[in-house]
Amino acid sequence: MDLSLPVLHIGKIKLREIQKSDFPALYEVGSNPEMCKYLNWGPYKRVSEALYAIEGIYLKRHEESLPIPYAICINDILIGVLEYHSYNEDEKSMEIGFFLSQDYWGKGIMTKVLKEAIMLGFYQLELEKIVISTLAENERCIKLIKRFGLEYQESKLFEVAEERFEVGYCYSIYKDDYIWRNKLL
Repeated sequence: MDLSLPVLHIGKIKLREIQKSDFPALYEVGSNPEMCKYLNWGPYKRVSEALYAIEGIYLKRHEESLPIPYAICINDILIGVLEYHSYNEDEKSMEIGFFLSQDYWGKGIMTKVLKEAIMLGFYQLELEKIVISTLAENERCIKLIKRFGLEYQESKLFEVAEERFEVGYCYSIYKDDYIWRNKLL
């Protein structure tokens, strides 16, 4: 599997591998409690936490045989992150995780980004299945996920804070279903 992701331009949106220099913008996005309320981390309290996320987690993904996450950018400034994680070799599946600055919610950005990410997962990363998980109360995300034909797979408890768990849903789509749904035969 080729782990290097191409730079993508989707109108004014640019997807590129996250870089160490993105840490101030990542801090800005990740320090918003409203943006983080459906994530299992944050909000950031210190800039050093964003720097650690990039250096200590994101830029080390190749060591785990995973791609470096995408910085979702407008004018080359990070406004969100999209990542492929939790590779399952038996199923040839990976999970997609993402978040976006609250300033850009409701503008169709994640719809465009997720469309490309799913296609890239199947054709560049050669996956057979893509999974997206979210907390049960994140109705906007569930609506977005379903738009791409992902179907409910299971419920599980997600740790959202130290010793605090919430119910979440896992959705998935297989490559064959994606091809059929999009009539890419």
